[in-house]
Amino acid sequence: MVFFVQKENIAIGQVQKIRGLDGQMVILLAYPSVSFPLKMVFFYQHHTYVPYLVAQWEVDNTHALLQLERVGDRAEASRFHNHTLFAAKEAVGAYLASTPYSLMGYHVIDQVLGELGEVMYVDEEAYQSLLHISYKGKTLLLPLHDHFIHARMDKEKRIITQLPAGYLDSFG
Repeated sequence: MVFFVQKENIAIGQVQKIRGLDGQMVILLAYPSVSFPLKMVFFYQHHTYVPYLVAQWEVDNTHALLQLERVGDRAEASRFHNHTLFAAKEAVGAYLASTPYSLMGYHVIDQVLGELGEVMYVDEEAYQSLLHISYKGKTLLLPLHDHFIHARMDKEKRIITQLPAGYLDSFG
């Protein structure tokens, strides 16, 4: 599962299953262990972001329990199964700014090879945090480590790297 940065909304998870009879949803979080309060969430439906008020939001490491107002039973909630959950950038941006997830959307530029691509996802669940970069139609994995990353330019949303010789050979 991959989560992408949206212009005004940020994908924060995916509805994994419906729990109980009251329509409570189990959300697989895109940002594990980052807890932020939510009053409103969005689902992308019919080419637009549709807002829903949050009645309950409880985060537990990699998952959250979500109860929406006016969604009171399992049948109503089941229409959201496997859908991506979004939040307004203004609502969660400050919570993500101090985490590696803030690097999503940055452009990665190698000092020798030039533009590599955009950071599409940050994986912090692995032993070593990894940036998932869209590179020539594939996913390039870049360790989030000082050995690889030489500079971070927040204004320009750029990361400057110097990859070891032959590093890209394994990515085609």
